[in-house]
Formats: sequence, C-alpha cells, structure tokens
Amino acid sequence: MKVTKGPAKGTVLEVKEDPGLGITINAVIYDGVLKKGDIIVVGGKEKPLVTKVRAVLLPKPLDEIRDPRDKFSSVNTVSAATGIKIAAPDLEDALAGAPLYVVPSENQLEKYVKAVSEEIEKIRIATEIEGIVLKTDTLGSLEAIAESLRRDNVPIRLANVGDVSKRDVMEAVVVKEHEPLHGVIIAFNVKILPDAEEEAKNRRVPIFQHNIIYHLIDDYTKWVRSKRETRLQEEFDRLIKPGKIKLLPGYV
Repeated sequence: MKVTKGPAKGTVLEVKEDPGLGITINAVIYDGVLKKGDIIVVGGKEKPLVTKVRAVLLPKPLDEIRDPRDKFSSVNTVSAATGIKIAAPDLEDALAGAPLYVVPSENQLEKYVKAVSEEIEKIRIATEIEGIVLKTDTLGSLEAIAESLRRDNVPIRLANVGDVSKRDVMEAVVVKEHEPLHGVIIAFNVKILPDAEEEAKNRRVPIFQHNIIYHLIDDYTKWVRSKRETRLQEEFDRLIKPGKIKLLPGYV
C-alpha cells in the first residue's frame, strides 16, 4: 500500500475512557500524517463527529513503564502506519470500526463530513418492517451478525451500534404484536440500559445477550425452534379430532 505525507486517514479500533484523559479513541493511521491540534472527522453513532486533537499518545516500551497509569508518551506528530491513542473533546459517540480523517483546511470540512457519512452508510444494514432488533459494539460485528442472520432467513427491523435503549425495546414491542418470534432484541457485547431492562421485563420482550457471536445466534435459533414447536402443538390440541363410531345392530 502506498503511503503519502498528506492529511492522515485512519480507522477507529476502540472507544474507551482513560483516567485523566476522559473518552479517547484507539486508532490506526494507515496513510498520511496526524498532528496535535488537527481537526478530525470521525464516524459517530448518529452523525460524523468533528473535533480537535488535544493529544496524540503512543504506548511506551515495557521497560520504560514505571507506573501502570503512565503507559503512554505524548507526541506532536505521527505518520502511517501507526497505532495511536487520540484524546479530544466530544468522542463519546465515536464508533469502533468507523473511518477517521484529518481535515486539511476549514473550507474542506463539509467534504470530509460527507465522505465519512457515505462510508458509514455503506455499512448500515438495510432493514425491514417486520424483524428483530440488533445492537452490537462495533460496525464490523454489526455487519457480521446481520449477514449471519440473513443466511438463516431472519429479518432485521433495526440494526445499530450501541447499548440497548428503551427505544430499542419499543421497536421490538411493535413487531411482537404481529410476529412474536421476531419481536426480540439480539445484543452483542453491549450493555442493556436500566430503563430498557425494566421496559423489556414489563413488555415481555426477550433479549438475547452474549459476547460470542456463535452462541448468540444459536441461543436465538434454538428459542425460535422451541416456540414454533409449542405453537404447532397448541394448534394441534385445538383441532377437533375425527372420531370412529360403531353402529350396533338393533340400536338404531
């Protein structure tokens, strides 16, 4: 891959909170140069995030770490290909797996915001009216699980990155009224917010939660099979069964 000396391009690997730094992103710069003070555009949960780099941090060699809390060195400039930590304001809604671009000048800001939006939209999952709600921790896992569910002919109503919210539960409730087997939430490696957990319990919306994709999908498909078998048995029990009558001579 050809590497240039222009504005940096990268990918967000992880979003996390670090003591003394606040919300930071771990990223890999695969092209160009990133400097402290640069304006960057990062893919976000609702829209692209525009922020200014407050600090560029590199992990220290193990033999230089005296204090476990002091694991990074602050630098002014990094170039590709480098794994870094970026401290900047307003990174709470940054997405793991999303693109990251340095904006070379203010008059090009809209161009880069549009580029990030288009890249995110390519990954967004086309959804259907009747289907499950899927929530994951990264765009990559969202894509992988959605593809696996589609191979199993499972429709998806809502697919997004982030913790399970009350709104997600209400989406599942709408589906549950028409098709109970699809009125569920599948949550991979994310939290269930307290109000969402309470609403799901009150509305009897099943939430399948796991940090291993195979187990998550397997749990849901086993539940569906069990429910379908129960439904068939209930329908069979409601049927009026045919009877056999023997007429005895002299009793008619």
